[in-house]
Amino acid sequence: MADKVDNLLEKMTDELIFYTDEGIFSEQEIKKIVKHRRDQEYQMQRKDAQVTQFIDSIAFEKKLEKLKQARKKNLAKVSKDFRHENAIKKRIIHLYDRATRKYRQNKLIWKEYLYFLLTSDSL
Repeated sequence: MADKVDNLLEKMTDELIFYTDEGIFSEQEIKKIVKHRRDQEYQMQRKDAQVTQFIDSIAFEKKLEKLKQARKKNLAKVSKDFRHENAIKKRIIHLYDRATRKYRQNKLIWKEYLYFLLTSDSL
C-alpha cells in the first residue's frame, strides 16, 4: 500500500514544484498539501475505506482548485506553461473515478461526478 501512495505522490512532484515556482503556493502550503494528500490516500487505499473518505478528499481538492484560481487571478505574471493548468481537476476526476468503481451502487457519488464534469467543462 505504501508503494502505491508513494507512486501517486511522486507523480505530483512536477505540479507542486510548478506551483511554488509560480508563487501560487508557498513551500509550507505545499508541505501541508502533500501531508493531507498522503493521509487521504492511505485512508482510501484501505480495504475498509468508506465513501466519506473519498468525498472528503474530493472536497479538499475542490477547495484547493478554488484557492489556486483566486491566487492565479491576483498574480501579475502570466505563465506560458499550461501543463499543470488542470492538474487539480484531473485529480478530482481521478478520485471520482476511483470512488465510482469502488462504490458502483452509490447514486450520490455518480450524481456529484456528473455534475462536476458538467460544471467544470471537463466533458
